[in-house]
Amino acid sequence: MNEDNTVDEATKALEQPVDILLVDDDEQWARVTARLLETAEPAFDITVANSYTDGKRLFEKRDPECVLCDYQLGDDTGLTLLEDVRGVDANRPFLLITGRGDEVVASEAIGRGVSDYLPKDHDDEQATVLANRLRTIISSYRANQQLHRERSGKAAAVEVLTATANASDVLEEFCRLLIEEHGYAGAWIGTATASGPVVPRAAVGCDEYLTSVISEHNPESRSRDPAIAALRSGELVVTSATDSNPTENSSDYQRIAPSDYQRIGLEHGFNSGAGVPIRYDAVQFGVLGVYTPESNITSQDRSLLQEFAELIGYARQRDEWKQSLLSSRSVSIDVTITDEDVHLVQLARTTTAPVEITVLSVVERTDRQTLYLARVEGVSPDELESAVGSCDGLDLLEWTRESNTIRCDLLASPPTPEPSLTEVGVRYDSTSVSAEQITLSGRVPKPGSVPSIVDSLEETYDDVTVSIAWSRTESAPQSLGSAADVLETLTDRQQEVLRHAFYDGYFEIPRGSSATELSDRLDIARATFTQHLRAGQRKIFEQLL
Repeated sequence: MNEDNTVDEATKALEQPVDILLVDDDEQWARVTARLLETAEPAFDITVANSYTDGKRLFEKRDPECVLCDYQLGDDTGLTLLEDVRGVDANRPFLLITGRGDEVVASEAIGRGVSDYLPKDHDDEQATVLANRLRTIISSYRANQQLHRERSGKAAAVEVLTATANASDVLEEFCRLLIEEHGYAGAWIGTATASGPVVPRAAVGCDEYLTSVISEHNPESRSRDPAIAALRSGELVVTSATDSNPTENSSDYQRIAPSDYQRIGLEHGFNSGAGVPIRYDAVQFGVLGVYTPESNITSQDRSLLQEFAELIGYARQRDEWKQSLLSSRSVSIDVTITDEDVHLVQLARTTTAPVEITVLSVVERTDRQTLYLARVEGVSPDELESAVGSCDGLDLLEWTRESNTIRCDLLASPPTPEPSLTEVGVRYDSTSVSAEQITLSGRVPKPGSVPSIVDSLEETYDDVTVSIAWSRTESAPQSLGSAADVLETLTDRQQEVLRHAFYDGYFEIPRGSSATELSDRLDIARATFTQHLRAGQRKIFEQLL
Protein backbone atom coordinates (compact mmCIF):
# COMPACT_ATOMS: atom_id res chain seq x y z
CA MET A 1 0.00 0.00 0.00
CA ASN A 2 1.19 3.51 -0.72
CA GLU A 3 1.17 6.00 2.17
CA ASP A 4 2.15 9.26 0.48
CA ASN A 5 -0.32 11.34 -1.46
CA THR A 6 1.78 12.09 -4.53
CA VAL A 7 -0.18 11.73 -7.76
CA ASP A 8 -0.09 8.08 -8.81
CA GLU A 9 0.58 7.12 -12.39
CA ALA A 10 -2.72 7.32 -14.31
CA THR A 11 -4.69 4.12 -13.96
CA LYS A 12 -6.63 2.68 -16.86
CA ALA A 13 -10.26 3.82 -16.95
CA LEU A 14 -12.82 1.32 -15.72
CA GLU A 15 -14.91 -0.48 -18.35
CA GLN A 16 -18.00 -1.00 -16.19
CA PRO A 17 -19.81 1.49 -13.88
CA VAL A 18 -19.01 1.18 -10.17
CA ASP A 19 -21.37 2.03 -7.30
CA ILE A 20 -19.38 3.72 -4.50
CA LEU A 21 -20.58 4.62 -0.99
CA LEU A 22 -18.73 7.65 0.45
CA VAL A 23 -19.15 8.05 4.24
CA ASP A 24 -17.88 11.22 6.02
CA ASP A 25 -19.39 13.45 8.69
CA ASP A 26 -17.84 16.52 6.99
CA GLU A 27 -20.74 17.24 4.65
CA GLN A 28 -18.92 19.85 2.55
CA TRP A 29 -15.82 17.69 2.06
CA ALA A 30 -17.96 14.67 1.16
CA ARG A 31 -20.07 16.62 -1.34
CA VAL A 32 -17.08 18.27 -3.07
CA THR A 33 -15.03 15.06 -3.14
CA ALA A 34 -17.92 13.11 -4.65
CA ARG A 35 -18.25 15.68 -7.43
CA LEU A 36 -14.50 15.74 -8.15
CA LEU A 37 -14.28 11.93 -8.21
CA GLU A 38 -17.19 11.58 -10.63
CA THR A 39 -15.49 14.16 -12.87
CA ALA A 40 -12.15 12.30 -12.71
CA GLU A 41 -13.74 8.92 -13.49
CA PRO A 42 -17.08 8.79 -15.41
CA ALA A 43 -17.59 5.19 -14.26
CA PHE A 44 -17.95 6.30 -10.61
CA ASP A 45 -21.52 6.58 -9.28
CA ILE A 46 -21.17 7.93 -5.74
CA THR A 47 -23.75 7.94 -2.94
CA VAL A 48 -22.93 10.07 0.11
CA ALA A 49 -23.67 9.34 3.80
CA ASN A 50 -22.73 11.67 6.68
CA SER A 51 -22.71 9.30 9.67
CA TYR A 52 -21.91 5.72 10.59
CA THR A 53 -25.61 4.95 11.08
CA ASP A 54 -26.57 6.39 7.70
CA GLY A 55 -23.59 4.69 6.04
CA LYS A 56 -24.51 1.27 7.43
CA ARG A 57 -28.13 1.73 6.34
CA LEU A 58 -27.14 2.69 2.76
CA PHE A 59 -24.61 -0.14 2.55
CA GLU A 60 -27.31 -2.67 3.45
CA LYS A 61 -29.79 -1.04 1.06
CA ARG A 62 -27.56 -0.40 -1.99
CA ASP A 63 -24.90 -3.11 -1.60
CA PRO A 64 -22.24 -0.90 -3.26
CA GLU A 65 -19.21 -2.39 -4.96
CA CYS A 66 -16.81 -0.10 -3.05
CA VAL A 67 -16.81 1.89 0.20
CA LEU A 68 -14.80 5.10 0.77
CA CYS A 69 -14.96 6.03 4.44
CA ASP A 70 -13.43 8.58 6.84
CA TYR A 71 -12.08 7.26 10.15
CA GLN A 72 -13.95 9.77 12.30
CA LEU A 73 -17.73 9.60 11.73
CA GLY A 74 -19.19 11.40 14.74
CA ASP A 75 -21.43 8.57 15.97
CA ASP A 76 -18.73 5.87 15.46
CA THR A 77 -15.57 5.13 13.45
CA GLY A 78 -14.84 3.84 9.96
CA LEU A 79 -13.34 0.68 11.49
CA THR A 80 -16.77 -0.30 12.81
CA LEU A 81 -18.24 0.09 9.33
CA LEU A 82 -15.28 -1.90 7.99
CA GLU A 83 -16.30 -4.79 10.27
CA ASP A 84 -19.86 -4.59 8.94
CA VAL A 85 -18.62 -4.70 5.34
CA ARG A 86 -16.19 -7.55 6.01
CA GLY A 87 -19.05 -9.52 7.54
CA VAL A 88 -20.76 -9.39 4.13
CA ASP A 89 -17.75 -9.68 1.82
CA ALA A 90 -14.19 -10.31 2.99
CA ASN A 91 -12.75 -8.77 -0.20
CA ARG A 92 -15.08 -5.82 -0.92
CA PRO A 93 -12.97 -2.71 -1.76
CA PHE A 94 -12.83 -0.46 1.32
CA LEU A 95 -10.63 2.64 1.32
CA LEU A 96 -10.20 4.38 4.69
CA ILE A 97 -9.42 8.10 4.98
CA THR A 98 -7.27 8.79 8.07
CA GLY A 99 -5.89 11.88 9.75
CA ARG A 100 -2.29 12.84 8.96
CA GLY A 101 0.25 11.20 11.27
CA ASP A 102 -2.29 8.67 12.55
CA GLU A 103 -0.13 5.59 11.85
CA VAL A 104 -1.72 3.67 14.72
CA VAL A 105 -5.15 3.85 13.10
CA ALA A 106 -3.66 2.87 9.72
CA SER A 107 -1.93 -0.15 11.27
CA GLU A 108 -5.13 -1.28 12.98
CA ALA A 109 -7.07 -0.83 9.72
CA ILE A 110 -4.58 -3.01 7.86
CA GLY A 111 -4.97 -5.69 10.52
CA ARG A 112 -8.73 -5.65 10.07
CA GLY A 113 -8.51 -6.08 6.30
CA VAL A 114 -8.86 -2.58 4.83
CA SER A 115 -8.12 -2.54 1.08
CA ASP A 116 -6.15 0.73 1.23
CA TYR A 117 -5.88 3.94 3.25
CA LEU A 118 -5.01 7.53 2.49
CA PRO A 119 -4.24 10.57 4.72
CA LYS A 120 -6.91 13.22 4.36
CA ASP A 121 -6.17 16.54 2.64
CA HIS A 122 -8.57 19.38 1.93
CA ASP A 123 -7.42 20.20 -1.60
CA ASP A 124 -8.68 19.41 -5.05
CA GLU A 125 -5.46 17.66 -6.05
CA GLN A 126 -6.11 14.82 -3.64
CA ALA A 127 -9.17 13.84 -5.69
CA THR A 128 -6.85 12.71 -8.51
CA VAL A 129 -4.81 10.57 -6.12
CA LEU A 130 -8.00 9.22 -4.58
CA ALA A 131 -9.52 8.38 -7.98
CA ASN A 132 -6.40 6.44 -8.98
CA ARG A 133 -6.37 4.54 -5.67
CA LEU A 134 -10.03 3.65 -6.13
CA ARG A 135 -9.46 2.49 -9.70
CA THR A 136 -6.59 0.30 -8.54
CA ILE A 137 -8.42 -1.50 -5.74
CA ILE A 138 -11.64 -1.84 -7.78
CA SER A 139 -9.75 -3.25 -10.80
CA SER A 140 -7.93 -5.70 -8.53
CA TYR A 141 -11.19 -6.75 -6.89
CA ARG A 142 -12.90 -7.25 -10.24
CA ALA A 143 -9.94 -9.21 -11.61
CA ASN A 144 -10.01 -11.54 -8.59
CA GLN A 145 -13.77 -11.94 -8.90
CA GLN A 146 -13.40 -12.71 -12.60
CA LEU A 147 -10.66 -15.25 -11.88
CA HIS A 148 -12.85 -16.92 -9.27
CA ARG A 149 -15.77 -17.05 -11.71
CA GLU A 150 -13.53 -18.44 -14.43
CA ARG A 151 -12.15 -21.15 -12.19
CA SER A 152 -15.57 -22.14 -10.88
CA GLY A 153 -17.02 -21.87 -14.40
CA LYS A 154 -14.32 -24.06 -15.91
CA ALA A 155 -14.73 -26.60 -13.13
CA ALA A 156 -18.47 -26.63 -13.78
CA ALA A 157 -17.84 -26.95 -17.53
CA VAL A 158 -15.61 -29.97 -16.98
CA GLU A 159 -18.32 -31.41 -14.75
CA VAL A 160 -20.82 -30.95 -17.60
CA LEU A 161 -18.52 -32.82 -19.99
CA THR A 162 -17.95 -35.72 -17.62
CA ALA A 163 -21.45 -36.01 -16.17
CA THR A 164 -23.65 -35.41 -19.23
CA ALA A 165 -23.80 -38.09 -21.89
CA ASN A 166 -26.42 -36.80 -24.33
CA ALA A 167 -25.01 -34.31 -26.86
CA SER A 168 -28.07 -32.04 -26.83
CA ASP A 169 -28.07 -31.96 -23.04
CA VAL A 170 -24.39 -30.96 -23.05
CA LEU A 171 -25.13 -27.95 -25.24
CA GLU A 172 -28.07 -26.85 -23.09
CA GLU A 173 -26.05 -27.25 -19.90
CA PHE A 174 -23.30 -25.04 -21.33
CA CYS A 175 -25.88 -22.33 -22.08
CA ARG A 176 -27.35 -22.67 -18.61
CA LEU A 177 -23.88 -22.46 -17.08
CA LEU A 178 -23.15 -19.16 -18.84
CA ILE A 179 -26.36 -17.71 -17.42
CA GLU A 180 -26.19 -19.06 -13.87
CA GLU A 181 -22.45 -18.75 -13.25
CA HIS A 182 -21.47 -15.80 -15.44
CA GLY A 183 -24.53 -13.57 -15.36
CA TYR A 184 -25.63 -13.57 -19.01
CA ALA A 185 -29.31 -13.09 -19.70
CA GLY A 186 -29.40 -15.39 -22.74
CA ALA A 187 -27.14 -17.93 -24.44
CA TRP A 188 -27.51 -20.23 -27.45
CA ILE A 189 -25.48 -22.57 -29.64
CA GLY A 190 -26.12 -22.90 -33.37
CA THR A 191 -25.05 -25.20 -36.17
CA ALA A 192 -22.54 -24.00 -38.74
CA THR A 193 -23.69 -24.25 -42.35
CA ALA A 194 -22.19 -22.94 -45.57
CA SER A 195 -25.61 -21.82 -46.81
CA GLY A 196 -29.17 -21.61 -45.58
CA PRO A 197 -30.51 -20.53 -42.19
CA VAL A 198 -28.60 -21.05 -38.95
CA VAL A 199 -30.16 -23.76 -36.80
CA PRO A 200 -30.17 -23.27 -32.99
CA ARG A 201 -29.31 -26.54 -31.21
CA ALA A 202 -29.70 -25.24 -27.66
CA ALA A 203 -30.98 -21.95 -26.21
CA VAL A 204 -31.59 -20.68 -22.68
CA GLY A 205 -33.10 -17.29 -21.89
CA CYS A 206 -33.32 -16.05 -25.48
CA ASP A 207 -35.89 -18.23 -27.28
CA GLU A 208 -38.24 -15.34 -28.14
CA TYR A 209 -35.32 -13.18 -29.26
CA LEU A 210 -34.09 -15.91 -31.62
CA THR A 211 -37.59 -16.35 -33.00
CA SER A 212 -37.64 -12.61 -33.82
CA VAL A 213 -34.12 -12.36 -35.24
CA ILE A 214 -33.44 -15.70 -36.93
CA SER A 215 -36.43 -15.47 -39.21
CA GLU A 216 -36.75 -15.86 -42.95
CA HIS A 217 -38.81 -12.66 -42.88
CA ASN A 218 -36.10 -10.66 -41.12
CA PRO A 219 -32.86 -11.15 -43.13
CA GLU A 220 -31.30 -7.82 -42.16
CA SER A 221 -31.65 -8.39 -38.43
CA ARG A 222 -30.53 -11.98 -38.82
CA SER A 223 -27.34 -10.96 -40.58
CA ARG A 224 -26.52 -8.30 -37.97
CA ASP A 225 -26.86 -10.54 -34.93
CA PRO A 226 -23.37 -10.98 -33.40
CA ALA A 227 -23.57 -14.77 -33.40
CA ILE A 228 -24.59 -14.93 -37.08
CA ALA A 229 -21.87 -12.42 -37.95
CA ALA A 230 -19.29 -14.47 -36.03
CA LEU A 231 -20.36 -17.66 -37.78
CA ARG A 232 -19.85 -16.06 -41.18
CA SER A 233 -16.63 -14.17 -40.40
CA GLY A 234 -14.98 -16.88 -38.32
CA GLU A 235 -14.02 -14.25 -35.70
CA LEU A 236 -15.30 -13.04 -32.35
CA VAL A 237 -17.95 -10.32 -32.81
CA VAL A 238 -19.33 -8.05 -30.07
CA THR A 239 -22.17 -5.54 -30.25
CA SER A 240 -23.48 -2.79 -28.00
CA ALA A 241 -26.78 -0.98 -28.35
CA THR A 242 -25.23 2.16 -26.85
CA ASP A 243 -22.00 2.06 -28.85
CA SER A 244 -21.60 5.36 -30.68
CA ASN A 245 -18.33 4.31 -32.31
CA PRO A 246 -18.96 0.80 -33.61
CA THR A 247 -15.65 0.28 -35.42
CA GLU A 248 -12.67 -0.82 -33.35
CA ASN A 249 -9.29 -1.98 -34.63
CA SER A 250 -8.28 -5.16 -32.83
CA SER A 251 -6.66 -8.41 -33.78
CA ASP A 252 -8.91 -10.67 -31.74
CA TYR A 253 -12.45 -9.48 -32.41
CA GLN A 254 -14.70 -7.40 -34.62
CA ARG A 255 -17.29 -4.80 -33.56
CA ILE A 256 -20.24 -4.23 -35.87
CA ALA A 257 -22.47 -1.19 -36.30
CA PRO A 258 -25.81 -0.71 -34.52
CA SER A 259 -28.84 -1.64 -36.56
CA ASP A 260 -32.52 -2.49 -36.33
CA TYR A 261 -31.69 -5.86 -34.81
CA GLN A 262 -30.49 -4.02 -31.68
CA ARG A 263 -33.97 -2.62 -31.22
CA ILE A 264 -35.18 -6.21 -31.03
CA GLY A 265 -32.44 -6.95 -28.50
CA LEU A 266 -33.43 -4.00 -26.34
CA GLU A 267 -37.06 -5.14 -26.41
CA HIS A 268 -35.85 -8.39 -24.82
CA GLY A 269 -33.58 -6.67 -22.29
CA PHE A 270 -30.29 -7.20 -24.16
CA ASN A 271 -27.97 -4.18 -24.34
CA SER A 272 -24.89 -6.09 -25.51
CA GLY A 273 -24.14 -9.34 -27.26
CA ALA A 274 -21.25 -11.49 -28.43
CA GLY A 275 -20.80 -14.27 -30.95
CA VAL A 276 -17.90 -16.74 -30.82
CA PRO A 277 -17.13 -19.35 -33.49
CA ILE A 278 -16.98 -22.85 -32.02
CA ARG A 279 -13.96 -24.73 -33.32
CA TYR A 280 -11.52 -27.38 -32.21
CA ASP A 281 -8.40 -28.69 -33.96
CA ALA A 282 -9.01 -26.46 -37.02
CA VAL A 283 -12.62 -27.70 -37.31
CA GLN A 284 -15.44 -25.13 -37.06
CA PHE A 285 -18.58 -26.71 -35.63
CA GLY A 286 -20.87 -23.74 -35.10
CA VAL A 287 -21.29 -20.61 -33.00
CA LEU A 288 -21.94 -19.54 -29.41
CA GLY A 289 -24.12 -16.46 -28.86
CA VAL A 290 -24.59 -14.64 -25.53
CA TYR A 291 -26.56 -11.53 -24.54
CA THR A 292 -26.48 -9.31 -21.46
CA PRO A 293 -28.30 -6.25 -20.09
CA GLU A 294 -24.88 -4.68 -19.38
CA SER A 295 -23.75 -1.81 -21.59
CA ASN A 296 -20.74 -3.71 -22.98
CA ILE A 297 -18.80 -6.96 -22.82
CA THR A 298 -15.36 -6.65 -21.25
CA SER A 299 -12.08 -8.02 -22.56
CA GLN A 300 -12.08 -10.58 -19.72
CA ASP A 301 -15.55 -11.70 -20.78
CA ARG A 302 -14.38 -12.12 -24.37
CA SER A 303 -11.45 -14.30 -23.28
CA LEU A 304 -13.73 -16.44 -21.15
CA LEU A 305 -16.23 -16.86 -23.99
CA GLN A 306 -13.48 -17.99 -26.35
CA GLU A 307 -12.36 -20.60 -23.82
CA PHE A 308 -15.96 -21.78 -23.43
CA ALA A 309 -16.31 -22.03 -27.21
CA GLU A 310 -13.22 -24.22 -27.35
CA LEU A 311 -14.60 -26.45 -24.60
CA ILE A 312 -17.89 -26.76 -26.49
CA GLY A 313 -15.93 -27.54 -29.67
CA TYR A 314 -14.08 -30.28 -27.83
CA ALA A 315 -17.36 -31.68 -26.50
CA ARG A 316 -18.87 -31.65 -29.98
CA GLN A 317 -15.84 -33.27 -31.56
CA ARG A 318 -15.87 -35.93 -28.88
CA ASP A 319 -19.49 -36.66 -29.71
CA GLU A 320 -18.75 -36.79 -33.45
CA TRP A 321 -15.96 -39.27 -32.85
CA LYS A 322 -18.30 -41.43 -30.78
CA GLN A 323 -20.98 -41.25 -33.46
CA SER A 324 -18.47 -42.15 -36.19
CA LEU A 325 -17.57 -45.31 -34.26
CA LEU A 326 -21.23 -46.28 -33.99
CA SER A 327 -22.24 -45.48 -37.56
CA SER A 328 -20.98 -46.33 -41.01
CA ARG A 329 -22.26 -43.04 -42.44
CA SER A 330 -19.72 -40.44 -43.49
CA VAL A 331 -19.46 -36.95 -42.01
CA SER A 332 -20.36 -33.91 -44.11
CA ILE A 333 -17.89 -31.02 -44.20
CA ASP A 334 -17.70 -27.61 -45.89
CA VAL A 335 -14.22 -26.34 -46.71
CA THR A 336 -14.04 -22.57 -47.21
CA ILE A 337 -10.94 -21.06 -48.85
CA THR A 338 -10.47 -17.29 -48.83
CA ASP A 339 -7.74 -16.89 -51.43
CA GLU A 340 -8.04 -14.71 -54.54
CA ASP A 341 -5.55 -16.93 -56.40
CA VAL A 342 -8.18 -19.69 -56.66
CA HIS A 343 -9.25 -19.65 -60.32
CA LEU A 344 -13.01 -19.38 -59.79
CA VAL A 345 -12.64 -16.75 -57.05
CA GLN A 346 -10.43 -14.79 -59.42
CA LEU A 347 -13.13 -15.08 -62.09
CA ALA A 348 -15.83 -13.81 -59.71
CA ARG A 349 -13.62 -10.86 -58.72
CA THR A 350 -12.74 -10.01 -62.35
CA THR A 351 -16.27 -9.52 -63.64
CA THR A 352 -17.51 -5.94 -63.69
CA ALA A 353 -20.86 -6.86 -62.11
CA PRO A 354 -21.57 -9.22 -59.17
CA VAL A 355 -21.95 -12.77 -60.44
CA GLU A 356 -23.22 -16.03 -59.03
CA ILE A 357 -21.20 -19.08 -60.04
CA THR A 358 -22.71 -22.51 -59.45
CA VAL A 359 -20.48 -25.49 -60.18
CA LEU A 360 -22.46 -28.43 -61.53
CA SER A 361 -19.63 -30.88 -62.12
CA VAL A 362 -15.89 -31.11 -61.54
CA VAL A 363 -13.58 -33.57 -63.30
CA GLU A 364 -9.82 -33.89 -63.01
CA ARG A 365 -8.53 -34.79 -66.45
CA THR A 366 -5.61 -37.11 -67.17
CA ASP A 367 -3.43 -34.06 -67.95
CA ARG A 368 -4.05 -32.85 -64.32
CA GLN A 369 -6.19 -29.94 -65.49
CA THR A 370 -9.61 -29.49 -63.86
CA LEU A 371 -12.77 -29.26 -65.98
CA TYR A 372 -15.61 -27.29 -64.43
CA LEU A 373 -19.16 -27.41 -65.75
CA ALA A 374 -20.71 -24.29 -64.27
CA ARG A 375 -23.69 -21.95 -64.45
CA VAL A 376 -22.84 -18.25 -64.30
CA GLU A 377 -25.52 -15.67 -63.58
CA GLY A 378 -25.16 -11.89 -63.78
CA VAL A 379 -22.99 -11.40 -66.90
CA SER A 380 -23.36 -11.51 -70.67
CA PRO A 381 -21.40 -14.02 -72.78
CA ASP A 382 -19.05 -11.25 -73.96
CA GLU A 383 -18.39 -10.15 -70.38
CA LEU A 384 -17.76 -13.76 -69.36
CA GLU A 385 -15.29 -14.32 -72.20
CA SER A 386 -13.47 -11.11 -71.29
CA ALA A 387 -13.33 -12.02 -67.58
CA VAL A 388 -12.04 -15.55 -68.25
CA GLY A 389 -9.41 -14.10 -70.60
CA SER A 390 -8.13 -11.96 -67.71
CA CYS A 391 -7.68 -14.95 -65.39
CA ASP A 392 -4.36 -16.77 -65.47
CA GLY A 393 -4.66 -20.51 -65.92
CA LEU A 394 -8.37 -20.46 -66.83
CA ASP A 395 -9.88 -21.12 -70.28
CA LEU A 396 -13.46 -21.00 -71.55
CA LEU A 397 -14.10 -24.08 -73.73
CA GLU A 398 -17.79 -23.77 -74.59
CA TRP A 399 -20.83 -21.89 -73.40
CA THR A 400 -24.59 -22.05 -73.90
CA ARG A 401 -27.15 -19.40 -73.00
CA GLU A 402 -29.95 -20.71 -70.75
CA SER A 403 -32.56 -18.05 -69.98
CA ASN A 404 -30.77 -15.60 -67.65
CA THR A 405 -27.76 -17.81 -67.04
CA ILE A 406 -24.79 -19.12 -69.00
CA ARG A 407 -23.83 -22.78 -68.84
CA CYS A 408 -20.16 -23.14 -69.61
CA ASP A 409 -17.16 -25.49 -69.50
CA LEU A 410 -14.11 -23.95 -67.82
CA LEU A 411 -10.67 -25.57 -67.91
CA ALA A 412 -8.34 -24.68 -65.01
CA SER A 413 -4.64 -25.39 -64.71
CA PRO A 414 -3.36 -26.93 -61.47
CA PRO A 415 -3.49 -26.38 -58.61
CA THR A 416 -7.23 -26.46 -58.02
CA PRO A 417 -8.79 -27.28 -54.63
CA GLU A 418 -11.16 -30.10 -55.63
CA PRO A 419 -8.42 -32.64 -56.58
CA SER A 420 -6.57 -31.66 -53.40
CA LEU A 421 -9.62 -32.75 -51.40
CA THR A 422 -9.99 -36.10 -53.11
CA GLU A 423 -6.28 -36.80 -52.58
CA VAL A 424 -6.77 -36.64 -48.80
CA GLY A 425 -9.82 -38.91 -48.76
CA VAL A 426 -12.73 -36.47 -49.15
CA ARG A 427 -15.70 -37.57 -51.24
CA TYR A 428 -16.34 -34.33 -53.11
CA ASP A 429 -19.96 -33.20 -53.60
CA SER A 430 -20.25 -29.57 -54.71
CA THR A 431 -18.61 -26.14 -55.03
CA SER A 432 -20.00 -22.65 -54.47
CA VAL A 433 -18.14 -19.45 -55.37
CA SER A 434 -18.22 -15.76 -54.47
CA ALA A 435 -15.86 -12.85 -55.01
CA GLU A 436 -14.44 -13.45 -51.54
CA GLN A 437 -14.19 -17.22 -51.21
CA ILE A 438 -14.85 -20.69 -52.56
CA THR A 439 -16.67 -23.32 -50.51
CA LEU A 440 -16.34 -27.03 -51.28
CA SER A 441 -18.72 -29.55 -49.75
CA GLY A 442 -17.89 -33.20 -49.29
CA ARG A 443 -17.81 -36.16 -46.95
CA VAL A 444 -15.14 -37.82 -44.84
CA PRO A 445 -15.31 -41.17 -43.01
CA LYS A 446 -14.39 -39.65 -39.62
CA PRO A 447 -14.11 -36.09 -38.26
CA GLY A 448 -10.69 -36.97 -36.87
CA SER A 449 -9.25 -36.72 -40.38
CA VAL A 450 -10.23 -33.06 -40.80
CA PRO A 451 -7.04 -31.50 -39.33
CA SER A 452 -4.93 -33.35 -41.89
CA ILE A 453 -7.21 -32.02 -44.64
CA VAL A 454 -6.67 -28.45 -43.43
CA ASP A 455 -2.90 -29.00 -43.22
CA SER A 456 -2.83 -30.32 -46.78
CA LEU A 457 -4.83 -27.42 -48.24
CA GLU A 458 -2.86 -24.79 -46.32
CA GLU A 459 0.27 -25.86 -48.17
CA THR A 460 -1.29 -24.29 -51.27
CA TYR A 461 -3.99 -21.85 -50.14
CA ASP A 462 -4.41 -19.09 -47.57
CA ASP A 463 -7.11 -18.95 -44.90
CA VAL A 464 -8.67 -22.42 -44.94
CA THR A 465 -11.67 -23.05 -42.65
CA VAL A 466 -13.58 -26.31 -42.23
CA SER A 467 -17.15 -26.54 -40.94
CA ILE A 468 -18.51 -29.93 -39.95
CA ALA A 469 -22.07 -31.27 -39.68
CA TRP A 470 -23.13 -31.57 -36.07
CA SER A 471 -25.20 -34.72 -36.37
CA ARG A 472 -25.91 -37.14 -39.15
CA THR A 473 -29.33 -37.85 -37.65
CA GLU A 474 -30.25 -34.18 -38.09
CA SER A 475 -29.16 -33.90 -41.70
CA ALA A 476 -31.78 -34.51 -44.37
CA PRO A 477 -35.14 -36.20 -44.90
CA GLN A 478 -35.18 -39.88 -45.69
CA SER A 479 -35.83 -39.30 -49.40
CA LEU A 480 -32.58 -37.35 -49.76
CA GLY A 481 -30.75 -39.90 -47.65
CA SER A 482 -31.92 -42.66 -50.00
CA ALA A 483 -30.60 -40.79 -53.05
CA ALA A 484 -27.25 -40.31 -51.30
CA ASP A 485 -27.15 -44.03 -50.54
CA VAL A 486 -27.69 -44.79 -54.23
CA LEU A 487 -24.80 -42.54 -55.27
CA GLU A 488 -22.54 -44.13 -52.65
CA THR A 489 -22.43 -47.30 -54.77
CA LEU A 490 -20.86 -45.42 -57.72
CA THR A 491 -17.15 -44.82 -58.06
CA ASP A 492 -15.94 -41.21 -58.07
CA ARG A 493 -15.28 -41.42 -61.83
CA GLN A 494 -18.75 -42.82 -62.55
CA GLN A 495 -20.34 -39.98 -60.53
CA GLU A 496 -18.25 -37.40 -62.40
CA VAL A 497 -19.18 -38.76 -65.82
CA LEU A 498 -22.90 -39.07 -64.99
CA ARG A 499 -23.07 -35.61 -63.45
CA HIS A 500 -21.26 -33.98 -66.35
CA ALA A 501 -23.36 -35.82 -68.92
CA PHE A 502 -26.59 -34.85 -67.17
CA TYR A 503 -25.82 -31.13 -66.81
CA ASP A 504 -24.27 -30.89 -70.29
CA GLY A 505 -27.50 -32.11 -71.89
CA TYR A 506 -26.41 -35.59 -72.96
CA PHE A 507 -29.75 -37.13 -71.91
CA GLU A 508 -31.89 -34.40 -73.53
CA ILE A 509 -33.63 -34.56 -76.91
CA PRO A 510 -31.97 -33.26 -78.94
CA ARG A 511 -28.73 -33.86 -77.09
CA GLY A 512 -26.86 -30.84 -75.82
CA SER A 513 -23.55 -32.69 -76.10
CA SER A 514 -22.50 -35.93 -77.74
CA ALA A 515 -20.40 -38.71 -76.22
CA THR A 516 -17.47 -37.65 -78.41
CA GLU A 517 -17.67 -34.03 -77.29
CA LEU A 518 -17.93 -35.01 -73.63
CA SER A 519 -15.04 -37.46 -73.81
CA ASP A 520 -12.89 -34.81 -75.47
CA ARG A 521 -13.61 -32.32 -72.71
CA LEU A 522 -12.98 -34.92 -70.02
CA ASP A 523 -9.74 -35.90 -71.81
CA ILE A 524 -10.62 -39.60 -71.91
CA ALA A 525 -11.34 -42.05 -74.71
CA ARG A 526 -14.91 -42.22 -75.99
CA ALA A 527 -15.09 -45.92 -75.06
CA THR A 528 -13.96 -45.10 -71.52
CA PHE A 529 -16.62 -42.42 -71.25
CA THR A 530 -19.43 -44.74 -72.36
CA GLN A 531 -18.14 -47.52 -70.10
CA HIS A 532 -18.30 -45.31 -66.99
CA LEU A 533 -21.65 -43.90 -68.09
CA ARG A 534 -23.30 -47.31 -68.58
CA ALA A 535 -21.78 -48.78 -65.40
CA GLY A 536 -23.10 -45.86 -63.37
CA GLN A 537 -26.57 -46.07 -64.94
CA ARG A 538 -26.73 -49.82 -64.30
CA LYS A 539 -25.87 -49.44 -60.59
CA ILE A 540 -28.53 -46.76 -60.14
CA PHE A 541 -31.23 -48.78 -61.89
CA GLU A 542 -30.33 -51.92 -59.91
CA GLN A 543 -31.06 -50.11 -56.65
CA LEU A 544 -34.13 -48.16 -57.79
CA LEU A 545 -35.99 -50.86 -59.70
